[in-house]
Amino acid sequence: MRLVIYFHELWVTTAPINSSAFWLAPLQKKICQESASLADYGFFNTEWAYRWGKTQLGERAIYSPVFSNVGEPEACPVWDSKSTSVVVFGSGRTRDAIYAAASDMLCMHLRTGTIGQVIDVGAPTDRTSTLASEYGVSAFRACGSLPAHDISLLLASTKFGLFNTPWGLASKSGVFAAYVAHGVAPVSIFDDPGKYSDPTGYPMPDIHFLPKLKFRSSEGELDRLGRTVAASASLDYEPSRRLSAKLIDLLP
Repeated sequence: MRLVIYFHELWVTTAPINSSAFWLAPLQKKICQESASLADYGFFNTEWAYRWGKTQLGERAIYSPVFSNVGEPEACPVWDSKSTSVVVFGSGRTRDAIYAAASDMLCMHLRTGTIGQVIDVGAPTDRTSTLASEYGVSAFRACGSLPAHDISLLLASTKFGLFNTPWGLASKSGVFAAYVAHGVAPVSIFDDPGKYSDPTGYPMPDIHFLPKLKFRSSEGELDRLGRTVAASASLDYEPSRRLSAKLIDLLP
């Protein structure tokens, strides 16, 4: 029998000393090592995890970023036909963090007309419930939790999407992958990329996503940057069917 393991999580590398994540990390690492010793092949979805996987499995380690968690359209509308909306998609905790870090920029762009609307996708939180009054009723659209098909249609018609994953870990984010698969320009709101290992391949800042400061650009410049990033990210994105093909090739 051939055993293939997809390592979605390894162990925590950055955590407060008073957290369980910090104290359990050595045990998690040991479990990962024992699992890798049993595997014929291992898939790893971040660069740092892949580098560790190479030390355990050599050429049997495969780098494979996470694919979209809301489907992958065969084709997306061209950039100019998309709305100037910004999507904020993910868990309640993630979206709250995004709004805390990006509200000033979103308000600025809404005021100047650079973006037309903020579209919130996910279960409501205390913060998202009050944003319509902060941004304006017509400027903030709360969709709540939606089926994957509806999220896919929404993303396909939108230009920008905000995410809050550390740069070196964006390749394990299903939200980031969903943006890329639908031709959305991802915008990182994570404010301290130096705390984690910087990416060297995919995804890269200014190539596959816009760093936070670039989101402050004026209307014409932001649109140009978004178009470039969305095209480059879509080109380098690995769809789920390619991962499926790899698995089929590896299995007896």
